[in-house]
Amino acid sequence: MVTIGIIVALQMEARPLLRLVNRPREGNLGNLRAWFFENGPFQCVLVRSGMGLEAARKATRAIIETVSPQVIVSFGIAGALGEGLAIGDILAGEHCRIWDNGRLGPAHALPPLPEAAYRTAASAAEARNARCLRGTVITVRGIQSIPAIPDGAAVVEMETAAIAQVAAERGIPFVSIRAVSDSPEESIPFTMDGGEEFAIKPFVLLGAILHDPRIIRALLRLNRNSNLAARNLAEVVKAVISHSELQSTGRP
Repeated sequence: MVTIGIIVALQMEARPLLRLVNRPREGNLGNLRAWFFENGPFQCVLVRSGMGLEAARKATRAIIETVSPQVIVSFGIAGALGEGLAIGDILAGEHCRIWDNGRLGPAHALPPLPEAAYRTAASAAEARNARCLRGTVITVRGIQSIPAIPDGAAVVEMETAAIAQVAAERGIPFVSIRAVSDSPEESIPFTMDGGEEFAIKPFVLLGAILHDPRIIRALLRLNRNSNLAARNLAEVVKAVISHSELQSTGRP
């Protein structure tokens, strides 16, 4: 049976998918929380990595060394850059770039999701009144503002570049799927740069709220949008990891 390694940063991103799959068994993969389940023709192992590049690297290495997946799928919520993506829309990564030290790095192609699997993803998104587009995933360190990207659909998040690098080194096809939880019109209302070991520190968040109490309303809106994005994402990821052609990801 083909094994799919699935990587997600946060519990709130994983939870909606785990509700959709059949009898997930909770356990551990090293020091990572993991869930094991069968889905269609695949054996799936989902690990929760935590946020940030280094956490994603460690989780990817752990899942490769422990279960030897034939395909790796990463999913999570993300911010839209520029126009063209609405809250709840889905982006299947075609390219990955990294934003570091105020500069946008070169685009690296990601293995393409097979066309039939992509159409299935688009249908699942449409059933949720959302769209599924192909585009660029931009990985950053921490929550920070970066310029809009003018060329096509793009989202910003904190793990894809690291997972893509490790997967490529091991020759394993990798799929990145992201759902939009914020946009330039409804953005995260503060900036934090946590570096490689990024984590939201409560005292930093409290300081931001004390500086501008309007952040409370913005955070409530962000929570609502994030939950919508996570539910849409779960339906799309479930459709993708159920598709028999997923195992041909990356093949010419």
